[in-house]
Amino acid sequence: MGICLRELNESHYWLRLLKSEDIFQQSQLNPLIKETNELISIFTTISKRTKTSTK
Repeated sequence: MGICLRELNESHYWLRLLKSEDIFQQSQLNPLIKETNELISIFTTISKRTKTSTK
């Protein structure tokens, strides 16, 4: 799970960078950023629950 979260965070970083530099239209990037945020939330929850259940 840790690798997934690191990759998602990196993707989120690059998407925000592309957005701030106006390399792509915001209408193209906003849905991707939103989906990345949702995936980060999902994987964070899975990671926390997995750690809790193994104790």
